[in-house]
Amino acid sequence: MPNLLVPISDVMDRKVGAINEHGTQCADIDYERVARGMNGYRAATSALDGYAEAFMHMPSPTMLKLF
Repeated sequence: MPNLLVPISDVMDRKVGAINEHGTQCADIDYERVARGMNGYRAATSALDGYAEAFMHMPSPTMLKLF
């Protein structure tokens, strides 16, 4: 479960541009729509405007114990 959200509205167009550079992988799935939907949902569920990227933040020793 993510515990850190980073607003990315200012760079969302750049992210979509990067996604669209992978044309062969985007042929069957509309990854632009997926990214806008997921990042919009993440922002909305945290009362943020626009888009947000979700991460799981934890100290390295805790993460190493998981493996």
